Amino acid sequence: MKTFKLHLIRHGLTSGNLQGLYIGSGTDIPLCDEGRAQLAELKERFEYPQVDTVFSSPLMRAVETANILFPNATHGVGTGAGTDADGWMLDAANFWETQING
Repeated sequence: MKTFKLHLIRHGLTSGNLQGLYIGSGTDIPLCDEGRAQLAELKERFEYPQVDTVFSSPLMRAVETANILFPNATHGVGTGAGTDADGWMLDAANFWETQING
């Protein structure tokens, strides 16, 4: 039986985070310079898992975070229900089901 490990990582810092704003899925803003720098520093300080595939929300901050932390991984961006978490998680679940069951 194949087993897989799931790692959940939150996106990096955005300008909205710095301003103390709640930035939900309706606001597609990129990482700020400080967020990019923090991710680069974390990548140097900690050993992130070696993965073949990364799934993220299609929001810029999530895609950018995945690309910074896992530049060599195939990046699957969920499209199931726009930016809705259930939609892209369903895309990821469907992918892994085909990997497990063939």
